[in-house]
Amino acid sequence: MTFERFDTVVVPFPFTDRRTTKRRPALVLSHSPFADATENVVLAMITSAK
Repeated sequence: MTFERFDTVVVPFPFTDRRTTKRRPALVLSHSPFADATENVVLAMITSAK
């Protein structure tokens, strides 16, 4: 799957215990060339937590 910078995606983020996850929205921060070169995508979790 291909993502562009600033796309909104839904991914499983782990809880602090790292045993369970919950699907949460995230913003794609990395450029496509970075993802192509490293096979990684940099994301920022979108949350209402303060």
